[in-house]
Amino acid sequence: MRLYFLGGVLAILLVLPETIFSQTVCDTAMTCDAVCCCNTGVAAPAGVMLSHVNGEKEWMLSYRFMNSAAEGLLSGSAKVDNNSVFNTYLMLPSQSQMNMHMFMVMYGVSSKLTLMTMFNYNDMAMEMAMFSADQEHNHSADPSKNNVMQTSGIGDIKVQALYNVLTSKKQQLIVSMGASLPVGSIVLKGISNDVAYANSRLPYAMQLGSGTVDLLPGLSYLYYTNKWAAGSQITGAVRTYNNSVGYHLGNEISVQGWMAYKWLKFLSTSVRAEFCAANKISGKDALLYDHYEPSANPDNYGGQRASVYIGSAWQINSGVFKNNSLSIEYGLPFYQNVNGIQSKITSNLYASWAFTF
Repeated sequence: MRLYFLGGVLAILLVLPETIFSQTVCDTAMTCDAVCCCNTGVAAPAGVMLSHVNGEKEWMLSYRFMNSAAEGLLSGSAKVDNNSVFNTYLMLPSQSQMNMHMFMVMYGVSSKLTLMTMFNYNDMAMEMAMFSADQEHNHSADPSKNNVMQTSGIGDIKVQALYNVLTSKKQQLIVSMGASLPVGSIVLKGISNDVAYANSRLPYAMQLGSGTVDLLPGLSYLYYTNKWAAGSQITGAVRTYNNSVGYHLGNEISVQGWMAYKWLKFLSTSVRAEFCAANKISGKDALLYDHYEPSANPDNYGGQRASVYIGSAWQINSGVFKNNSLSIEYGLPFYQNVNGIQSKITSNLYASWAFTF
C-alpha cells in the first residue's frame, strides 16, 4: 500500500508542473548553469540535489551546509515524557544538533551525462539526561548529570552519474544512479571523561558512516519558464548487507516537489514539500546495550517524516562574481511518525554556494 501511495504522489508531482505552468519558455539558447538548465531560468531550492546536468566539459564546484536540530522525544507520532522513557532506559537525549559540510564536484562528460562526487564532513552533538538513582521513585532526569556526546569527521563519499533522458526548452527528466562508499567510521568511541560512553562504542546515530556500499537511485523532473520553475524528485538509498560491526542501516526513500518564482533577474524564492521514509536498522552492534539509552537500540531508527521549506536564491550573471550562485532554505516538519522512541526534529537549514566554469 505504501508503494502505491508513493507512486501516486510521484505521478501527481510529475504532471502538476505541466498543468499549472503554460507560460513563455526561455527565448534564448538553453545552456546549463550551476542551479538550473536555462540561462534565464529559476534556481532550484538549496536543499535539492541531482536537479541538473552540466554542459559538455563544464565543471561545477559547490559547498553546501546542512543543519538539523532536535529536541524532545516521540514515540510513534506522539510526544513522550521523560518519566516513561526512564522505565526502559537509563539515559535519554534531551536535544541534539547535526551539522554537515558537503563539498561537491560535477563534470559534464557530454550535454546529457554528468558525473558527480560528494565529500562530507559531519559534526554531531547530543545532550543526554541521565537517570538518577536518588530519584528512582519518580523516575525523573537529574539536570546536574547531563552529558554531551560529540563526534566529528569525514563521512561516506558519494559518487553519482546523472543522465538527461528528456530535454526541451521547458522540461527535463534526469535519471541518476550512484553509490555511497563506506569511508566514514562506524567504530568511534567516547572520550575518557564521557559520562555516558567513556572509552566505549558510541551509538549508531553518532557514527560517521553506514559501513556499507549503498546504492543511490534517483529520478528528477523539472519544468521551467522565464519566471517560474517547478520540479519533483524521488530518491532512495538501498542497503543490502551487514557491515563489519554486524548491522546495516535501513533502506530510505524520499519524495519531494517544489515551485520557485523569479522576482528579479538575480533573485528568486521557493517553496518545497518533502516526504521521507526509512526502515529500522537490521542487525545490531554487539557492543551496545539496547536499554542504555534510546539511540543504542536499533529498533529506535527509521519511520516517516514530512516537512515544508521556504527558500531564496541569488544568481549572479555578470561582473567579477559571474557564474556564482547562493541559496538558503529553512524547513519545519509537520508530520513525524517514528519507530520506537526517537528525538523530535524541530528544524532543518540548508545553505549552498556554487560556481561553474
